[in-house]
Amino acid sequence: MGAVSEERQTLLYWAFHPDAEVPYDEALTEEAFVRRAREVVRLHMFMHNCSDLSPLRDFCALRDLIVTLQTIPRLEGLHNCLQLERLVLTEVKLAAIGGLDCCVRLRQLDLSRNRIRRIVGLDALAALETLWLNENQIARIEGLHANRRLRTLWLARNHIAAIGESLDGSPQLRELNVAANRLCSFRDIPNLARLRCLQTLTTSDPHYGPNPVCALYNYTTYCLYHLPQLVSLDLTTVSAESRAAAEGTYAKKAIYYSMRIKAAQRLHAHALGAAADARSARAAQIALNLNALLRQRAGAAYALHRAAGGRRVPALAADASGAQHSAALRALGATAGAAGDTLALKLIALDRAIGAKVRELEQVDRAHGALRARGAAALDRAIGRLLLELESGGNVRLEDGGPSDVWHSSCADLLHSRFFAADFVSHGIEGVRALRVTRVHNRALRSRFDERLEALLDGAAGADGGGAAAAGRRSLEYLFALPAASGGARALGADDDDDGDGDDGDDAADASVADVLRCAELGFGAEGGAGEEEAADANAEDAALHSDAAPERAGRGRARWACGPFSNSIGVLHLRKLSAALRRGGMAGASGGGSSAAAAALAQGGYGALSAELLVCKAYLGSCVPEDAHKTRSRGGRICSADYPGAHAVFRVSTEDAQQREWFLFEPDLALVEYVIDFEYLPRGAQADADEAAAGASLQPSNGELGGLSAAELGPLAVPLAAFIRRCTVARGEADGVAARASGAAHASGDVATTSTYDADCALALAMPPSVPARPPLEQLSAHAIFELCARHGGELADALDAHGCALRAAPALGSSGAVLQLRELTLSFNSLDAVPHLGGCPQLESLDLSFNLLRTLSGLATLSQSGALLRRLDLSGNLLHARDDLRLIGACCAASLGALALRANALADVSGFRELALAQLPALTELDFVHVAPDERARAARAALTPPAAGADGQSLSEAQLQACAYTRHVPSLAFAHSTARPRTIAQLLSACEPLPRPALSAGADGGANGGADGEPGAAGARDEASRVCWEASVEQLVLCAKGLRHVPPLRAFSQLRALDLSDNELSGSELARVDGFGACAALLEELRLERNRLTALDGLGALRRLRRLELGSNRLTSLAPIAHLTALAQLGVEDNALASLRDLGGLVGLMELYVSSNHLTSLSDLHAIRELPKLIILDASRNPLCADSDYRPYAIYTLRRLKVLDALSIEAAEQASSRERFAGKLSDELLAERTAEPAAHWRFVVSLDLSGCKLRELSRLSDALFPALTDLSLASNQLSSIASLGSLPELVALSLAGNALSSATSVPASPAAPRTPAAAAASAAAAAAAAAAAAGADGVPARPLDRLSDVSARLERLDLSSNQIADLDAVPLRALRQLRVLRLGGNEISRIGPAAFDGLSALRELSLEHNRVRLVEPGALESLASLLELRLDENALRVLDNLGPLPSLEVFALGTNRVTEVGELDKLSHLHALRLISCAANPVCRKQLYRPTLIRRLPALESIDGRPIGHEERERVELVFASDARLPATLAQGAATLGGNGALGISRVALKPTAMSFELLQPLQQLVPSAITAAASGGGSGAGGFPAAALGVRETDLAQITGRAHALHAARHGAAAHDDDARADVLAYVSGTLRKGPARPGSNSRRATYTGPGAAAGQADERGRVDARHNAGAGGFAPVSGRRLV
Repeated sequence: MGAVSEERQTLLYWAFHPDAEVPYDEALTEEAFVRRAREVVRLHMFMHNCSDLSPLRDFCALRDLIVTLQTIPRLEGLHNCLQLERLVLTEVKLAAIGGLDCCVRLRQLDLSRNRIRRIVGLDALAALETLWLNENQIARIEGLHANRRLRTLWLARNHIAAIGESLDGSPQLRELNVAANRLCSFRDIPNLARLRCLQTLTTSDPHYGPNPVCALYNYTTYCLYHLPQLVSLDLTTVSAESRAAAEGTYAKKAIYYSMRIKAAQRLHAHALGAAADARSARAAQIALNLNALLRQRAGAAYALHRAAGGRRVPALAADASGAQHSAALRALGATAGAAGDTLALKLIALDRAIGAKVRELEQVDRAHGALRARGAAALDRAIGRLLLELESGGNVRLEDGGPSDVWHSSCADLLHSRFFAADFVSHGIEGVRALRVTRVHNRALRSRFDERLEALLDGAAGADGGGAAAAGRRSLEYLFALPAASGGARALGADDDDDGDGDDGDDAADASVADVLRCAELGFGAEGGAGEEEAADANAEDAALHSDAAPERAGRGRARWACGPFSNSIGVLHLRKLSAALRRGGMAGASGGGSSAAAAALAQGGYGALSAELLVCKAYLGSCVPEDAHKTRSRGGRICSADYPGAHAVFRVSTEDAQQREWFLFEPDLALVEYVIDFEYLPRGAQADADEAAAGASLQPSNGELGGLSAAELGPLAVPLAAFIRRCTVARGEADGVAARASGAAHASGDVATTSTYDADCALALAMPPSVPARPPLEQLSAHAIFELCARHGGELADALDAHGCALRAAPALGSSGAVLQLRELTLSFNSLDAVPHLGGCPQLESLDLSFNLLRTLSGLATLSQSGALLRRLDLSGNLLHARDDLRLIGACCAASLGALALRANALADVSGFRELALAQLPALTELDFVHVAPDERARAARAALTPPAAGADGQSLSEAQLQACAYTRHVPSLAFAHSTARPRTIAQLLSACEPLPRPALSAGADGGANGGADGEPGAAGARDEASRVCWEASVEQLVLCAKGLRHVPPLRAFSQLRALDLSDNELSGSELARVDGFGACAALLEELRLERNRLTALDGLGALRRLRRLELGSNRLTSLAPIAHLTALAQLGVEDNALASLRDLGGLVGLMELYVSSNHLTSLSDLHAIRELPKLIILDASRNPLCADSDYRPYAIYTLRRLKVLDALSIEAAEQASSRERFAGKLSDELLAERTAEPAAHWRFVVSLDLSGCKLRELSRLSDALFPALTDLSLASNQLSSIASLGSLPELVALSLAGNALSSATSVPASPAAPRTPAAAAASAAAAAAAAAAAAGADGVPARPLDRLSDVSARLERLDLSSNQIADLDAVPLRALRQLRVLRLGGNEISRIGPAAFDGLSALRELSLEHNRVRLVEPGALESLASLLELRLDENALRVLDNLGPLPSLEVFALGTNRVTEVGELDKLSHLHALRLISCAANPVCRKQLYRPTLIRRLPALESIDGRPIGHEERERVELVFASDARLPATLAQGAATLGGNGALGISRVALKPTAMSFELLQPLQQLVPSAITAAASGGGSGAGGFPAAALGVRETDLAQITGRAHALHAARHGAAAHDDDARADVLAYVSGTLRKGPARPGSNSRRATYTGPGAAAGQADERGRVDARHNAGAGGFAPVSGRRLV
């Protein structure tokens, strides 16, 4: 065996000695090499000269392979590396992924810095966990659906423009790096939310760079809101605070846009409602004429039938006005002579008039249908724009302009200047009119445009010194573009509808809306869709677009398709679309004249001319070359940059006009969308109106022409809507005028005919002779009557039976008589039949006319199929049919034979899509409602017939395939669901693509069962996929079953993960909801439920959906919301267009934030009170309710719902809130009265007691005897009343409480209000000022005081409470007239004096409260009239003296606490209150005096309690004992003083003093005298010690002995026998001194005076007084408290 080559031995070097020199071993054999190679586990090759990996075939055990800086264009040679777990091939110039099918254990793959363009060849790598593809040329993420264990994916610095659903097959992905790509919008961020394991997302990396999306506003907020599972964003850790802030910010934006979308839907509904009303009024006028013509025609046909000997009269058909039909009638009339000719002529005239009315009705319906389609497109466009703003985070904004905006006028002028009339002459178009101009604000697109333009101009300036740059700026042009031009998706030169079948009309409209939004967001670049197309066609077109010969441009190295076309002509862009639209109208002929006629006919339809949209783009043409048609044809109609090297654009010249051109740009970034123009074509004759409007007439219609809506709100829909309503109104007015003239002529001639209510053509036809008499009524259709009706001349029976207008009520059984078995034609119209007759005996029946009866169902029609009849014509017009089942029954009975069907004037015919449904059920129809079935209608019906119905005949069954086509594995908000950009793929699409379904019900371990080794067998994975297919319901998060004709909700028990359910536009009823199987199973997760446009009358069964956050119930028949009253998680509720009369069931929805209740039956403003306490309600739409007619509706709603931010789609400004508060704060409303009385207004006349306290009232205009004649007790406490001028007369009122208000006694002067900030606030302020001025003026114009009307309210008042107000002057309170007043409370005011006349006339007053005031003075006579007063409260005032508090002979309770009474002598002034039982003087200074209680007890003999402390018998005895010698004390003291003075030893001068104010200083001489006297008395001596007799003290010796004995006894009881003599002396001295201080009062005197002699003040006994002060306290044995140096 030969030696191994050096090149192969080098592989061992890389494996074993990467850092050392290994010499070449010539003796190394192949066997030894293979043996050593199989031991290699890791191999790292760096800058090794290796062109492929085939030399590694011997390294079977290799697990880790790293190859760097090589040249390996293809990945081959790893088929033996079965154990490979890690593969790194970086910078090896790899062009494609492949050759890895055998590396099933591969866990890490790094192919960064290569030339890879597509992600393919990874299907076999089921164990792959890490994939790095950085710095390649990948334009699309794909090929990862088999790598379900993938955890890390790096795709930085590629060309990826979108993510989409490409990562849905990697549910375990945790880290994703897509930095430095071309992601430029937020639309891909929600797609990542399905990766519930994703924790790290990097779109901006410092090493690689950012994406354009990172520069957008609100980028972080948007990511954190939609990706709550993120831990790191752009290498920054996500904090809880930032996540909470993002959620709050986005939630507010979502609510705002949800409200605007709801407002757009409401506006759309109202606009179409106005159109429907106009259509109904016009259709009713036409139907009135048509029904009269049909009735007359039936009578004339019956008369001709009888006159012609029973021959059949040609039936009315769609071609009844044709020549052939007229000839047949004339021929039949000729057989009946002159009378027959006359009848035939009348029938011809009637048929022509009927045909004209049918065509007129068809024209109105067609115009109405076109207007509805246009309105739906406008709504879709409006919602799409709002969602674009929301989904772009505000980075894309669409601004509608007005005539006052300069750019709006400039765009309109540009539109007119580029309309070349010659191009549209053949189509009958002679002008255009701009309906709306929208400016596009897109920060990202503008930045890209500016950057690219600057780069080009800077390069040109560097090449030739600036001349080329200046020329380049002149190459900027404003050009038109169609929305479908984005990304070059449409083949250049292709027609929009080449086949002319008109089938793409609706799809084209939807695509236009989506394309406009896509262009506004993404521009015309590959990001808008061309990139995906290029990626999809990469294999087929690599040679053309990506060859090595293609020029490499910096940053844009691939050749690309051109985008466009852009043009300076409307016709070049839109003429094909206009032709296709006219063809879809079904009236355009092959010639130009046919198109002109079609345009004129469409314009006369009432909805205006055809409309379209154009984009106005700023485009840089740069180096522009003409198109090479040969190269374009060779590319299949496309233009490729590889064919025009160095060119920026290619232009094409129109064959009709050289000035009209098309341009195609190779760099989409050089075309910037700036404006969108909605315009309409003006047919011939309409240009004059537009010129007149441009000359000064108002182009915008009035609100009256728009059904009360605003033209500014409707936008482009305003003009066609106004045109339709105006046309219907004018036509109806012309008919009314003709009818009036006909009626006048009939009255003038004396022949009042029935033509007075019909238009001219109808009246003329009806008036033609001969007159048709009414047929005699038939009680029943008996055999004899049938024989007479069918008999011909000669006794032969006819094959036609006509019993129209015979007043039949019972359906005849026509199978019982053999005479009628040969009937071919049966007419029973204009009767009163309520059931289809039994037709089993009519096997040859071909025509059946049951029009204008009372049929509600067609169940009897089943007998027709039993007879085997082949019915060809059926007329059921003018009945009461409404169910689709009747249409299905007709199809079951005669679908194969029926050629003409009339269901006009039935409720069934008004169902949306009625004609399509009828044609699908009856494929043989050639005439429907007297209108021929057009070929395109028949083709659409044939296609619909091939599609299985959504629901079965019972409206219930849905097949599994149909459910899968409506089921989605991820939840998309319903508002965004209608747009294709946000709609996910259905279960059916995923299953058809053989992609695995998410399995939320399975465990994580089951999902990862393919991890390496034998566990990853394909059979196991296939079994799991099969299980997921069987249980596909468990993967469904959203189920959309709208417009399926359902009358029963399908079983939902298996949909355990369901989060959103859409059942709108079906036929569900409330009883069916109650029987739903599985709502309980959905209750755990169901968050959104849509039930709009059904037949719901109740909501039973929804109460279990506790997690429901959004509920849509609009356009049903609901009268109550009680079943959902406890759904506290509900955040949005829509109940528009129902029959709700109250909102009382919504008071418990504490989580409700948005409420939409427009178009219901809310009549009273009080209905808003039910939702007043909802804490989160910020958006309310209650428009189109009867309560909105109230002029106070909006301000009152703003005032009542304080948290509201938006009302009826209009934001609430701060000035509006202030105005509402100013207007309604304190206003007494009927709603408040109803709430407080708990009675309806009709019962208020029986109310006796009314409590309105705490209502913040400011006016009382609703309180009067007109509403409350029996009111006796009224509480207005704790309000904000400043006057009672608005209070009406209440003659029965007995008790009135006005406490806690702002009433004053001063003259009322209205305050100057703040300057209003809005017109509404100014009007409200002016009205309030006028009312205040009127209330402030009296009857004579003199300013009134707030309480002047007190006596006018009620003269029978017995209880009046005016406490806690601002009354300062009692004389200003008119109390004199309240003769029956018994209780008056005036506490808590600012009263400072009580005047002499304050209470005059209140002789019945029993209770008077004046506490908490500032009373300092009671003037003489102030209380003289209060002879019956029992209770007087004057506590907490400022009284110092108690003068003039009398006489009050009946006063029993007197409160005087917390005043400033200081002297005990003031208490003597109360001695006249002989009936006083209770008195309170607490917190007065006098309470601290020694004789405070004894004085009150002595002077008020009836007193029972003082300061809440009862007076006991013992205390009263002590007082009597103390005051027993009061009459002798003054004389005795005078005599003792004379004795002492006569002695001369003390040298005391006489001092006059009040005994009540006597202090220890004044008693010092007496203190020297008393101890000797006490000692003598205690020892039994008759005279005091020291030669001073007891008489010197003014008492008898026996009295003195008794006093001192009692003093000793009290002292012993307190201190015991062990008391110190000095203590006993001090106690006795204090007691005796206090007892001997009082003396009898002189008559007529308020104070007593005494003469006192003794030593000087400096000789006092300070130590002894100190002991007395320290030892004695109140209440001990009659001792008074001692404080400081004064005996109190």
